[in-house]
Amino acid sequence: LYSNLIGGFMMILNLFLDGHTHDEVTGRKLWTLICLERLTSKYYNGNEDKMNFGRQEFLHHMVEFLSWDQSECKDCWSSWKEDSETNFDPNSVESNWMEILEVRRKELAEEW
Repeated sequence: LYSNLIGGFMMILNLFLDGHTHDEVTGRKLWTLICLERLTSKYYNGNEDKMNFGRQEFLHHMVEFLSWDQSECKDCWSSWKEDSETNFDPNSVESNWMEILEVRRKELAEEW
């Protein structure tokens, strides 16, 4: 049953995305696909060079797709920072997710 529901939603999403590929005013692509599995080390069977290259390609693609300006910071997107793998449930009262987000925000502010 659930696979039929998911399949139906994917067909609806496919129809929508096929009908909305480019901005009518600017002509730019409105969306892009990203294979998140290719960002994990497991995908590269522990080959760190291939993993780093794949992640760099992803960053380059996203910077280009989103038209992020790099004129003031040429190396802002030149490296990848591993997540601390902190798992939390934002709906859990016990999980202090706002504190975790604040720590991550400060970490990013230090890098910029």
